[in-house]
Amino acid sequence: MIKINDAGHANIKKEHLSYFKKQGLDLLRKYAGQKYKHPFEKKVMEYLRDNYEKVLIGNPEVLADTIITINKLTSGHPFSKTTNRKLQAVFDYDIFSNRSPGVKGTNWGGYLLVKNLGVGTCPYCNRQYITTIRNRVRRKKGTRKSLWEGQTRGTLDHFYDKKRYPYLAISLYNLIPSCKVCNSDFKGRQEMTMTDFIHPYKEEFGSEVRFTIVPNGGTAGQPYDVTFLLGNNTEEFHIDFRYLSPDPDFTRRAKQNIELFKIKELYNFHKEEVRELLQKSQHYTSDYIDTILSQSGTLFNSREEVVRFVIGNFAHGANHDRRTLSKFTSDIADELGLLKYLDTR
Repeated sequence: MIKINDAGHANIKKEHLSYFKKQGLDLLRKYAGQKYKHPFEKKVMEYLRDNYEKVLIGNPEVLADTIITINKLTSGHPFSKTTNRKLQAVFDYDIFSNRSPGVKGTNWGGYLLVKNLGVGTCPYCNRQYITTIRNRVRRKKGTRKSLWEGQTRGTLDHFYDKKRYPYLAISLYNLIPSCKVCNSDFKGRQEMTMTDFIHPYKEEFGSEVRFTIVPNGGTAGQPYDVTFLLGNNTEEFHIDFRYLSPDPDFTRRAKQNIELFKIKELYNFHKEEVRELLQKSQHYTSDYIDTILSQSGTLFNSREEVVRFVIGNFAHGANHDRRTLSKFTSDIADELGLLKYLDTR
């Protein structure tokens, strides 16, 4: 739903590649030089050895091409258990995900990755915050082992399942910071590809898939009487989507994301927020916005800040990853006419 901005990823890529060079590259080179019962397995190991940078830090399109290339090398045959274990050892997600900065002998890992990505909310649903917290380290009594006294971070979803594609288990663009609900409760082992789903590093819903209010008995996109929806009864309407993209393939994939992550079902638990926006749309006018701005001294610097105060969230898509429900709030506020009070659109 929300695109992950990778504009500042140069240092992250550098750290990620450096980590693999220390952690798995020597092992990969060793395995690539060994003999295999099935010739295609050796070819795969050699390909990964020669193209490890693409595998580790290549963008989503590069990863998709990597899968195609390896599928051609294997002719669709599965890896043997031995080769699969070797791939899991080289691209060891368990070691990577459990690395905590500050513990002796560890550097780059899951915690630092999520922290440095700076993704504020789950890109799949925009309903849960992704927060990284590290409390101080203490020494475990009677041992040399260091322990954290409390830590948390967002989960890392594998867009391409790490069991099916073990060589992508720690690929940077295959690790999607996300909430537990989306990653574990809804997606699980569901197969995802860019052919059938929206990849958060590549696309987002933006203005082409928008939340909308639909009176019961109506259809998405049809005009409705706002005053009819006012009051305490939120059972008079439901939340749905308007699909505005001229590209039917994009719409198809967006619908797949909505279905997989139960976006429509989840957001229909937020009708109270819609009711408040309905009330605000009837209360605030352009003149009222100007009055608030002119009489608030230095509290607000622009009409945009006043509008953000009124709707209780960010209005522009560039900030949607910073606060939960921001995409939802912005779409509904726009539909109700509240965003027309912005200085610029």
